[in-house]
Amino acid sequence: MQSIKIPNIFGNVSKTGFFSPAVFLFNFAYCIYLFVMLLNVSFFAMYISRPMLKVTIVLVLLLLIGSVLFSMKFTVKSALMLGITGFLLMIIYLRMMTRIDYLPIFLLLFCGRNIKPEKIAKMTVFISIAVLLLVLVSALVGIIPNYVSVDYVSGELRIRHYLGFRYALQPPAILFNIISMDLYLHRHKLSIYRSLFWGISSYMMYLYTDSRLSCVFSLAVIAGFLIINRLPELPGKLKITKILMVGSFIICSIISFTVTYKYNPTVKWMRELNEILESRLRLGNDGFHDYGLKLFGQNINFIGNGLSKTGEKSVKVYNYIDCFYENILLKYGIIFFVIVIVGLTIASYISMKRKDYYLLWLMTLMAAHAMIDDLVLLLNYNTLWFFIMPMILKLAYYEMLVPMIQSLFQKRKRKLRFKLTS
Repeated sequence: MQSIKIPNIFGNVSKTGFFSPAVFLFNFAYCIYLFVMLLNVSFFAMYISRPMLKVTIVLVLLLLIGSVLFSMKFTVKSALMLGITGFLLMIIYLRMMTRIDYLPIFLLLFCGRNIKPEKIAKMTVFISIAVLLLVLVSALVGIIPNYVSVDYVSGELRIRHYLGFRYALQPPAILFNIISMDLYLHRHKLSIYRSLFWGISSYMMYLYTDSRLSCVFSLAVIAGFLIINRLPELPGKLKITKILMVGSFIICSIISFTVTYKYNPTVKWMRELNEILESRLRLGNDGFHDYGLKLFGQNINFIGNGLSKTGEKSVKVYNYIDCFYENILLKYGIIFFVIVIVGLTIASYISMKRKDYYLLWLMTLMAAHAMIDDLVLLLNYNTLWFFIMPMILKLAYYEMLVPMIQSLFQKRKRKLRFKLTS
């Protein structure tokens, strides 16, 4: 009988083979954070009071600070990386309103920069599958509610099962992240059976939740990986494809802004596209005109369709902007937006140079997915950030700070020589 391998989620051994307190503290903090955040978007949230959530976030932050202190070598490099992380954290903190779960995001990414992202992906897949199954089974046996919404969209009846979660799109978003990470971990030995299993799982999720876009993106991940696995040199030969994939975040953000800002309901194709996207264009257009753009963002209370812990819908006017690009631009400001988009583009370029076309494909899909879903910002829905952040931080140090310091020293030497000779 074949034994089942359970990952060591507290993998507390460093690259040198010795016990690493920093790695242990990070893994412990991440596991707690991921587990609680996934439960908190389900109806298990009724058992998680706000004080409990605050205590959890504080515990996670303390563990991460401990990880930083154990691993930190106070060099110029570490100071720069911590400075970038601190700046992003500050902006998040100022604009997070009541979303205290946002606070540990960049600190988690900073502490995870020296850990192989594949190990973090293994932890994510294991915990995400466990929580997803726990919530689904609990909803089916009646431990927590299985909310069902019935409404009409474009004249058609739509029935959505929330499957124990507080919004119908949350379980397919979690499944999409699981599929992406699992296939990436098995990219070199990708079997047709694994691909078929995840394809069927995604389709079954669609049947219950009517999450068309999540299903399409999941199938796109599977199809793309199978093509790259069978024809590994193909992406490198297609120059136009490489350009489009590397520039996907810039291209997708420009398209999103242009179509949304210029949205006009009297134009037939725009009106039809808005109906397909479930009023996303109209809401995005209202967002631009109602809030405008700020350098460091502004406090905006977006009201969505998600249910409360007790299963009640908000009676406030719906104004949620699903587009990730517009959402962070309006809420966190122009500077934050530029840093994020430039960083994502740099990470895409590095993936291309490394010939990691699997990761590049996932990032391209992330760029497209971000046009209609802002959940890509959150770690419990998007583990790709742990692959992206180390590339951004290291490049910022080696390609920006080091040359700048060297240039300053050379200028000082020239001035000193000039004074001595004059």
